[in-house]
Amino acid sequence: MARNPVTMRYARENGAPGAISQAIRVGRALLRHGGQPDQMVAAVTREIGGEEVTAARITHLSLKLEGGFDSGLVELETGHKLTFWNEYMTLEHDGRRLGTFPYLIMTFDAETGLPVTSAELRAGKKVHTVWTHRQNLILGAGMRDPFLFASAEEAVGQKIIEYVF
Repeated sequence: MARNPVTMRYARENGAPGAISQAIRVGRALLRHGGQPDQMVAAVTREIGGEEVTAARITHLSLKLEGGFDSGLVELETGHKLTFWNEYMTLEHDGRRLGTFPYLIMTFDAETGLPVTSAELRAGKKVHTVWTHRQNLILGAGMRDPFLFASAEEAVGQKIIEYVF
């Protein structure tokens, strides 16, 4: 904001007021059940109004680093597939799209209950996969601009814009 000052009105209309408070609530929900992985995942899922899709082992992982971004594909033993470009972009099962960024798609380590990023995944690791609809999240104006999603589509080789807008 110091580099590009804006009015309070602009910040309210285009920013994500309340997003940090939402993230703190999610973190507290997770920590309340520390040491109990299934309950940690369930608490976060409830807090975000989400749904646990599966708990399964990773059977295949492709990961490449390009231009400062991690991108790739995760396949689970249940047939679920996730694409990512730093963030998870798509979640599918049997060719059916279940979630598309900016829906929040998350993976949690089944042993610890802690979030695991795409860069931390390994074949053989068991993860819980959770998602929630974007309407349950506090998002800035950029998440409502289809133009900004074109690069993500190119990076993961999946349609995103038509699922979101």
